[in-house]
Amino acid sequence: MKDNTKMEDLKMKVTIPITVEIPNNLTNEQIRTLLEKDLSKAELKAIAGQRAISVGKSNNEEIKRHILRNLERQEGYGRLASS
Repeated sequence: MKDNTKMEDLKMKVTIPITVEIPNNLTNEQIRTLLEKDLSKAELKAIAGQRAISVGKSNNEEIKRHILRNLERQEGYGRLASS
């Protein structure tokens, strides 16, 4: 029996995750920029933790929504305070 498998058929696509370092004291704009990237759950939790946002067992999209909702609320308070 002859194996007709070609080398091209054996190649696999390998993706290597790139970790984004999440610095402390991010501005709202820096957080929004980071949220545009494909962040890991750990990275999203690090951002949420900076804003004291509880994420529980949320998935990545839910964590992003929690963070964005928090930013909008915070900015709304800022607008009210400056009125």
